[in-house]
Amino acid sequence: MTLEKIFDEIFNIDINIRYIGIYRNGKLYGKVRKGLKTYLDEKETKKSITEAVRRWEERREWEPKIGRPIYSQTMYEKVKRITMQIDEKTILLLSTDIEAEHEKILLRILDFKKKIIDSS
Repeated sequence: MTLEKIFDEIFNIDINIRYIGIYRNGKLYGKVRKGLKTYLDEKETKKSITEAVRRWEERREWEPKIGRPIYSQTMYEKVKRITMQIDEKTILLLSTDIEAEHEKILLRILDFKKKIIDSS
């Protein structure tokens, strides 16, 4: 599945998804929903995502004791941020509007994750 197809399908999950970042093999690919402005500039976005990837790797330290992390969600005053691993080389990062029903989005993303893995 191409990155553009992944972006399109994820944006179709919920109108409140603002940004999709895919960190794959050490490279970041991102897309903002058409018509929206980002809160962070490109440099800040890259720094934020680099930190999110680092935190994700730190969570994996606890796998032997509590299992693999499924997702992480942080709520800020303006956005919610969701991080999850798609496969061994890919991490998905989403930003949503604050009023987004993140649990519904997460369930749909988890289903979509299976579709991405199956198409690899």
